[in-house]
Amino acid sequence: MVKKSVLNKLSDQELKKYLQSNSRFTSDAVKLALEILKERDFTFSDEEITRINSLIETKIENEQKEILIDSNLVYTNHPEAKELFTKVFIISVSIFGSFIFGCYYLYRNCKILNKSNQKAILYLMIFGLTSLVIDVISFPILYENREAITKTLRRSDFYTKYFENYFYLYIFLILRFIYSLAFIDILWRKFIGNDLKYKEKTDLI
Repeated sequence: MVKKSVLNKLSDQELKKYLQSNSRFTSDAVKLALEILKERDFTFSDEEITRINSLIETKIENEQKEILIDSNLVYTNHPEAKELFTKVFIISVSIFGSFIFGCYYLYRNCKILNKSNQKAILYLMIFGLTSLVIDVISFPILYENREAITKTLRRSDFYTKYFENYFYLYIFLILRFIYSLAFIDILWRKFIGNDLKYKEKTDLI
């Protein structure tokens, strides 16, 4: 858990960053920032309190989902836990960006753990290129057959026009999710280890 004594050293402006809608801090950190600002007699409107509470609830839900996928992610000040990019984050950038980005952040994790050796780089390159080949092959095939896919979908009563027109994209993203999850799990087990406790790293650069 984030220590209140640490946040108490921050200025009001720094604490307000914890309460912003795009805040990447944990739910506990947001709660403490709000509590400290109230103790400093900072006034919030009813709308702001509602928004902040909603932000906290959303963060709690997301943290619980992450724990289901990544049981080694900790939200406490674990004495030996290093800051790493989470599995959930790496899977997300792989799906909505490219597995090349996922490999980059996996490499950053290896570097933080002093495991960025030639073997790790080789594996990352192999998996990165494999995923690129899958993308290059699968997307054109799905795009060229989008009309056939649409006709197949029309046989079902459950569809909307928007869903129908872009169904080939949804299939592509599902395919990306499957291989990204599989590749990342393999690489994570091999070079980071499933027993390693770590905290979420928020600095992307």
